[in-house]
Amino acid sequence: MEKTQRIICLLLGCITSLSAQRIPQSYFTIPELSSTYLSTVDSLESRHQNHPNDLQTLENLGDIYGAHYQWDEALKVYARLVKKNPENFRFHFKYGGVLGVKSLEVSRIQSIPFVRPMKTSFEKAAALNTTHIESRWVLMELYEVLPFFLGGSSSKAQQTVAEIEQISPLEGALAQGFLLAKQNEITKSKEFYKKAIDWVSQESCSSLSNYLQRNQSYYELGKALLFLNQLPEIAICCFSFFIENYSSKEGLPLAFAHQRLAQVYDQAGNVKQAIWHHQKAISQLPSVQDDLREWDGFLDLEIVSFPEN
Repeated sequence: MEKTQRIICLLLGCITSLSAQRIPQSYFTIPELSSTYLSTVDSLESRHQNHPNDLQTLENLGDIYGAHYQWDEALKVYARLVKKNPENFRFHFKYGGVLGVKSLEVSRIQSIPFVRPMKTSFEKAAALNTTHIESRWVLMELYEVLPFFLGGSSSKAQQTVAEIEQISPLEGALAQGFLLAKQNEITKSKEFYKKAIDWVSQESCSSLSNYLQRNQSYYELGKALLFLNQLPEIAICCFSFFIENYSSKEGLPLAFAHQRLAQVYDQAGNVKQAIWHHQKAISQLPSVQDDLREWDGFLDLEIVSFPEN
């Protein structure tokens, strides 16, 4: 009994640690379940009933549920997809992603059963697609925060970074900088962010898509450029790209990107654009300035701030 209690406490600590890596769902703007959404869902469900082996229709249904934060329905759909085609890496990746969201929506005790299948799903996605960076980024974070008896390991996290670097040196530098910052290795973290900046200094905004797979990597690169006060044009491009391609799968609210973009424009002396993006940010999340410090602080550099009015 005592051993069981210790295991439960360790699991709860694991979930607390994992939850600390993710911003609460209340910070996100959830799309309205409009008549268009409802008619699209009805259409997809009807088509799937008539064509039960059409997995693309079923995937589209899961995607629209996810895009509108209907996680319970999305989870059911992706679970069916994984069962129907266990060799499809997208199905495993999306299933793992929704399991991760669900683990944060319920109580700590209720979240325990989601952890291991979530990790397994991402591992399966990565194994099925050896060049899939998104699954490896997630695994890197999971390996770093999970306890060893659930598969966590700093060495596994580092190994995953090496895999990312093999796929894309730029993504690898960003991943290494991110991981080191999480480990509070600030000086080393800056070195890798500077390495990423050196890499992009030879590139144009349009060529970044040749090296970055994740939308959130654009945000991470823009953030590095912002706080190291380098290449403002590329930083603006990164945050703008992130905003343009934003979806419900991102791990941070859209308001954060608008506030970061406001900070870049402020550094560049473009007051009009800085104010516009700041107002856009606070219209979506009034507490955005404080929230950035709490959830998305960066290294040990000061965050540029704006008056509320």
